[in-house]
Amino acid sequence: MLIKNDQVILSAGMLCLAASILLRRFVDPFVGAPVWMAFIEGVLVGGSIALNIAYLVRLRRKRQNG
Repeated sequence: MLIKNDQVILSAGMLCLAASILLRRFVDPFVGAPVWMAFIEGVLVGGSIALNIAYLVRLRRKRQNG
């Protein structure tokens, strides 16, 4: 992976998750659920899952190696 710092991966994953939640919470009541919003939410949730799993895999690998 191109990112060397594990904390950056974790932070990016959490920001994607928070952005997805906030997008649904604040855009939906005012605009009325536009068509593109479901796509953007899916991309953000998928990115969050991938980044958080990558962080956990790296953490596990570091703990095993000592």
